[in-house]
Amino acid sequence: MIFPVDRFPYRLDTYAALWRDYLDRGFNKTMDLSDKENVAQDAEREGHYAMIGADALRLCIQGLINADKDIPDRILDFPCGSGRVTRHFRAFFPQAKIAACDLYENHVDFCASQFDAQPILSKENLDELEIGTWDLIFCGSLLTHLPVELFQAVIRFMARSLSDTGIAVITTEGRHSIHIQKNKWKLIDDHLFDEAERDFRSNGPLCIMRTQIHGSGLMSSGMRPLASRSR
Repeated sequence: MIFPVDRFPYRLDTYAALWRDYLDRGFNKTMDLSDKENVAQDAEREGHYAMIGADALRLCIQGLINADKDIPDRILDFPCGSGRVTRHFRAFFPQAKIAACDLYENHVDFCASQFDAQPILSKENLDELEIGTWDLIFCGSLLTHLPVELFQAVIRFMARSLSDTGIAVITTEGRHSIHIQKNKWKLIDDHLFDEAERDFRSNGPLCIMRTQIHGSGLMSSGMRPLASRSR
């Protein structure tokens, strides 16, 4: 019998081998020129675009290793946009079924044609969206734009869309946003930010930079349970 502690070196070796292959093969750099949010119009901006996508991949790999997860067979990029992260998933996990989900049909069509992703058109009411279950869900730069009700709808959607052994990696503004607001530039008006900061001070685990949702419940990156998913 192989105990979890004995599996850890195997996990590291497996993901390290995938990382080497990813670096060797590279990734599809095709940009969607019709995307109005595409600002990668010179080498510097293209490099930044690629770096952000690769960093999202890194966060997901760290989450998988930390949670002692096998290589995911089913991966959901939500929302996918024009494949900033989808392209890196395809390069790193060439055998996986990868879905690109977004409200905008042109985004999912582009990801399907360029990165062999399953196109899934999202819905404004996420409580009506059922897309099966996934071993890894990445949700980048979405929750930061939503009011409380929609924020909670996203969490419900991802919780029911995870496989029993799946995890979700979600980005929020995180603690660094306090430094940005007070020392660099204004993310929002000060009176609104002050209210958000007070809530953060009271409910910090809900506002950390990375949150993982496991099939057995909602977990912070420090593995502190926030809520359980009903069975």
